Amino acid sequence: MPKAKFEAKIDAPDGCWIWIEASTKLAAPIRDVFEFVANPQNDVHWLSGLKSVDKLTDGPLKTGSRFRHTGKFLGRTVFGDTIVISFQPDSFIEVKSTGGQFRFFRGFRFWETVGETYILGFANIDVKKGVPPLPVAVIRMMLQTAANVSIERLNAALNRSRSEM
Repeated sequence: MPKAKFEAKIDAPDGCWIWIEASTKLAAPIRDVFEFVANPQNDVHWLSGLKSVDKLTDGPLKTGSRFRHTGKFLGRTVFGDTIVISFQPDSFIEVKSTGGQFRFFRGFRFWETVGETYILGFANIDVKKGVPPLPVAVIRMMLQTAANVSIERLNAALNRSRSEM
């Protein structure tokens, strides 16, 4: 099972934003990986802690599409509204928070190699809004664990969806 290569660093002088990158290669065609990962309604199948995602806008996924995410974080129910701010099929998607307990920006980039798809996920998260005061090392460990669990869940979900075809 591939593990995410992971990097987290404090990215602001006041220490409130953390930049995260996680990447992996998946043995699946880019179209399958992109269609699954880039659809926020699939987040509940692979991103840790999410319980539901509701699309708030009509029509196909595109720049401007809005979503509400609900999940659990440190035993509390949390929610967040997001908007797709950048979208290119089979290439990238970026979203940012527009409301809720967390402020963040996140995205995914996709590249196809021989028989595999390389995916890079990244996020900039405000750890002072919505996160109890924790040492940065603890936050990094939690995020790295979540990244690895998410990669394992993503592989399993992609394998399930390809076997159902």
